[in-house]
Amino acid sequence: MAQLSRERPRREGFLPDPATQSLSDPDRHLVALTGLRALAAGWVVLFHASLLFQLWVPLTAKALPITGMGFLGVDLFFALSGFVLCHRYLDSLGPRLTRINVRDFLFLRIARLYPVHIFVLLLFTAYVAILAGTGSQRGWDAKFPVSAIPQNIFLVHAWFNQQLSWNGPAWSVSMEWLAYLCFPLVALVLYRIAQSRIVALWAGLFIVVVNVPLALHIAGVWTFPPNTFATLPSYSGLVSLNLVRLLAAFGGGCAAFVLARAWQRSRGGRSQPARWLISLFFVSLLLLVAQFARSGSTEELPQTWLISPILVLLVAMVGLGGRGFSWLEHRRVVQLGLSSYSLYMTHWFVFCVFGVVPGIDIGVNLAEKFSIADQSLIVRSIFCLAAIATCYGAAHLCWRLVEEPSRRTLRRVLSTNAAQIPVEERVIASAQTREHE
Repeated sequence: MAQLSRERPRREGFLPDPATQSLSDPDRHLVALTGLRALAAGWVVLFHASLLFQLWVPLTAKALPITGMGFLGVDLFFALSGFVLCHRYLDSLGPRLTRINVRDFLFLRIARLYPVHIFVLLLFTAYVAILAGTGSQRGWDAKFPVSAIPQNIFLVHAWFNQQLSWNGPAWSVSMEWLAYLCFPLVALVLYRIAQSRIVALWAGLFIVVVNVPLALHIAGVWTFPPNTFATLPSYSGLVSLNLVRLLAAFGGGCAAFVLARAWQRSRGGRSQPARWLISLFFVSLLLLVAQFARSGSTEELPQTWLISPILVLLVAMVGLGGRGFSWLEHRRVVQLGLSSYSLYMTHWFVFCVFGVVPGIDIGVNLAEKFSIADQSLIVRSIFCLAAIATCYGAAHLCWRLVEEPSRRTLRRVLSTNAAQIPVEERVIASAQTREHE
């Protein structure tokens, strides 16, 4: 009875508590991290919307210190990806790479990325073609060049200092694919670090190494150019800032998992982070937000990237089950996390149709057609809310009708071990079954 009294009761609307399962179990669904994905995607969406929203609905400008930093949601995605991939694959890929385990890993990654990527690329192509047929299309060559389609299809369009085109946010998916190709080698290194008696030293050194280019950029010693859209001037240089961001966040997320698991094991499987770690995180975050509020937060400001290691720390804390993050395990938040990739990939198309992002459009958009800029504040506010709601509605439909069915099909076709239901889907399905009992 005493043991039962110490158990945390499952609250209504929350998924079953996975606290008894450790980071050493690759089949554990890190529920809170799926919820964190919802935050990352929403942050990016608000960032892209905030440029015009602050003009149409001035009240939203007060949130600009937060929404204006939404481009960091991509770095949060990178850190999440590194942490989760290590959790799932470090022990299977790390001991020895074989043709079969590397093949299955990459096939699963293809099934994860490609269906939605190709679907949205086809959406853009069809929409531009329709507008061209009606004579209302504009900017094909500048904003949606045909020559860039092959690079987009093979997800190599952002590996170097290339200008971005078509589905703008897909640059980070191109970077993710590069990270996936390198991950088996990363797993070899980190697995041996995890087996070392001085895990903290070697993992800490790994984090330092992957952050060196970003540190040089912040210090102004070696400045890396940001990728720009095809409508903007390009910068010289082969290596872009986006590649440096990937190295720091993804590599940091991988090493953070190794450190988090070692720390958890040293505490006998107890997953709550130390109080000093939580305090350090919140103090650092508040100081950075205050600094951004005073000086402005742009991708061109080198000091902005000081928050990258803080995001890696956030992922580690949430992955360990830190206090104050349990709301990320709510079923509704987790559902948004499951469809976060679809949200990230489809929202740019929705915004192009609505005309929400200034200067990035295909043809006559809804904002122009209905002269939204000349309407009352109430109408402009409703239009902005409708654009956001459409993003989430389209994302859910894309996840339900495109992403998941395609992933299941590709898992069966491409990989012998890929037909099983993913961990997160088993948890959701189990929770839904309990609801109907």
